[in-house]
Amino acid sequence: MSQVKKSRRELYDEVWTTPMRLLAPKYGLSNVGLAKICKKYNIPRPWLGYWTQVKHNTVIGPDRLPDPDDETVITIRAHQPPCASGPGYSTFTNIFDRALAAEGEWPKIVVPEGGKLHEETAQSLAALREQKVDKWGRSVPQHVDTLDMRVAEKSLHRAHLLMEILLEALERRGCHTRSVHSRPEGTFTRYCGEYVGISIVEQFKVEAVDSKRTVVRSGYYEEPPQPPWPAKQTAVLSGRLTLQLDPTLLLWGRRLRTTWRDTEHQRLEGCLNDVIFGIVRIATAQRQERSGRVERKANQQDAEEKQKIRARREARTATRLRTLGDEVAHWSEAQSIRSYINTARKQVSTSPAVPEHATEWLDWAEKRATSLDPLSPDNIPRLGVAVDKKERGFYVRPLLPAEHADVVKLVGRNCSQKEATLVQELLAGGAGDPEISLAAVQDERIVGCAVLTNIGVQGRPAICGVEIGPVCVDPGFRGHGIGLELVDTGIYEAIDHGKAFVCARHWLPSRLIDEMEFAPAKEQDILTPFDPGKVLFLQLAGAVRVGKGARIEYPTPWVDPAEELLPTQ
Repeated sequence: MSQVKKSRRELYDEVWTTPMRLLAPKYGLSNVGLAKICKKYNIPRPWLGYWTQVKHNTVIGPDRLPDPDDETVITIRAHQPPCASGPGYSTFTNIFDRALAAEGEWPKIVVPEGGKLHEETAQSLAALREQKVDKWGRSVPQHVDTLDMRVAEKSLHRAHLLMEILLEALERRGCHTRSVHSRPEGTFTRYCGEYVGISIVEQFKVEAVDSKRTVVRSGYYEEPPQPPWPAKQTAVLSGRLTLQLDPTLLLWGRRLRTTWRDTEHQRLEGCLNDVIFGIVRIATAQRQERSGRVERKANQQDAEEKQKIRARREARTATRLRTLGDEVAHWSEAQSIRSYINTARKQVSTSPAVPEHATEWLDWAEKRATSLDPLSPDNIPRLGVAVDKKERGFYVRPLLPAEHADVVKLVGRNCSQKEATLVQELLAGGAGDPEISLAAVQDERIVGCAVLTNIGVQGRPAICGVEIGPVCVDPGFRGHGIGLELVDTGIYEAIDHGKAFVCARHWLPSRLIDEMEFAPAKEQDILTPFDPGKVLFLQLAGAVRVGKGARIEYPTPWVDPAEELLPTQ
């Protein structure tokens, strides 16, 4: 674990010259982790809105450092390796930490005055002008290809230009954008597989006065509020715009900024970089929220599988009991018939008057008893109920955090200690995707695992892919299709979670390679830190294409100095 030593004065100077979102990843910490260190050593931090004041040269100055003569040396220990964003193959552990660190390196987004719209955006503008307007005169998007904005006609061009510049910046980072106005409604961007809605709304200038002509309410609102009784309220469109980000999940209790507004001191044109930071944070929070559901999903799947197993066992037991009852009844009937035949033959042998067909009748009865008797030589091969050995006894579900230690032991016992260490570092550092890392369970024990790792593309932080592996199956359970099921499920889970591509450096079943159309990365001109001839690559349908010449970035545990790496330039 890396560590850095800083004096209080040095850390104080860095905190007041670099935003926390950019400073914290350099030490391998989150914003909260660095804030806790500042609080512990009594180092003041910038207040909310400080960096906006710096941007507009309205800030008074930083808070003074208490006890400036205190020369305490602070040891900052990274909870995860720091994110690097220089040339070559950067190292990271979490795909969203990497995105935040990379975002600070992008240049400021500039919106030209009176800029021209591209053809597609101009078509959206023309479509909005033809749509109905609400009672306030704002546009109402209804068609699929219109951007989500509710503004007056005189503000349509500016709103479309802002949205076009923002979406272009997101696409350069690898985002996939779309507009849908049916269900769900809105314009969405997909950052690292997470959808975030984007909309622009024109503000109302609201003013309410009472009977004495006293102003009781005055301000700018996205929607006119309920007028205070008995005051009279007026609401007119002001020309000021609000850009809103709409998470696709309910993120309760998280302090996330989702709204940027035109004010007297700033316009939306100067906030687009901050908007992208907001998109990354919302995507991060949504992934954390989804990850929190993994344990509930896995526990529910465990309960459902146990119920299915219990139902199958009960059905098999009922079938066996029914078969046993039938066999006992047939055996008893056969015994009764044989007893009858023995008695009848004795009577026939001593009786003076015997019908001609009596012997034939008794022979038939004896054959009938033999056919009924389940213990007769001819019926022994059909005795009982055959056990269904082809029934699959395992199922695949998400890997739980409490099972990480068991998985590391499984890999170390059946693969190698090097791979066990890799799995431990991937899971502990957050590089292994908790939603699609899988475990195969049979008889309430883990018999196989597939750790799927988030990987990225250099220079396009919004694109997220997965590396399949390591994959491990307990030797006692091999030959039942567990490895195939793990890999197959992992690929389809990656598609469902918005991944753009899949790489594999470990074993893959030949059937999957043919069906999924995997091909060596070298043949597709994809560069990796490892030998591209040994890396299989698959571009997933419906996602942003990686493109030829792309450099795949792996998280820190994967970049092993013992591996054969390609040059970074």
